[in-house]
Amino acid sequence: MARQPLEDREYEVSPAQLRWAMSALGQQYPVMGYQPGPGNVYVIIVQQPAGSPQLDWRNLPARREASIPRRAVIALGVVLIAACVGWLAYTALTGAGWRPPWASAPGEPVVTEVTPEPAGWTLPNPAQPVQDAADAVSQAVAMLVRVLLAMAALAGLWLVRGIVGPLVRGAAQLIGAGLGRLRR
Repeated sequence: MARQPLEDREYEVSPAQLRWAMSALGQQYPVMGYQPGPGNVYVIIVQQPAGSPQLDWRNLPARREASIPRRAVIALGVVLIAACVGWLAYTALTGAGWRPPWASAPGEPVVTEVTPEPAGWTLPNPAQPVQDAADAVSQAVAMLVRVLLAMAALAGLWLVRGIVGPLVRGAAQLIGAGLGRLRR
């Protein structure tokens, strides 16, 4: 199949609409560039098939939306952040000795056992290096879980980055307005 010959077409746009026009025209045909034109306009050069009609770049179809809706991505980010905060709170509480209600039978008090230190001289424990190694491995795994938790929270923040910025700006404006009222 023979290719149609291409020709350069020029479209005059105002400086305020240059980026929009280049984006709209670039969705249909290759944009070769732009240059300042006569007066206060820019000329965009587009390669089109010879004999094709002029494009109305103001009414070109909009770009397709992403395959995953934006609200689903934001919801996933919020769920990730909530899960990370919940897991962090759970591990902090269980590390401090708190036990969830389902961990003990109803009505039974939660008892922690404390082994007393032996008094006086004792024989060295031959299994102590093994115990130390096991403790080191469990601490390394706990640290890895914390790092993954922090990474998941950052991924959640990245997913909701579109709404976090305006929320932070709004909070800063509210704080600024409140401080402004206090100064008066």
